[in-house]
Amino acid sequence: MFKKKSTRRKFCTDTCWFYKARKSRYITSYYENGSKRCVECDIFLQWDGVRCPCCDHILRVKPHNNQSKGRLLQEVFRL
Repeated sequence: MFKKKSTRRKFCTDTCWFYKARKSRYITSYYENGSKRCVECDIFLQWDGVRCPCCDHILRVKPHNNQSKGRLLQEVFRL
């Protein structure tokens, strides 16, 4: 009934690795650092645009996990 999701990337041309985000010791979330996530390439990017530079998918700027969302909101309101 359900097909297994393919782990192979369909549209990624691997140019996104030049913009790969690094996480520091003090910041626990990539989103707190201003990084964005490409779902297709499965990588966090340090990129100013709205779309991924290699596959042109829209980047995620907010976490989907409720615990991570709460932590991010606390950091934003603390500032």
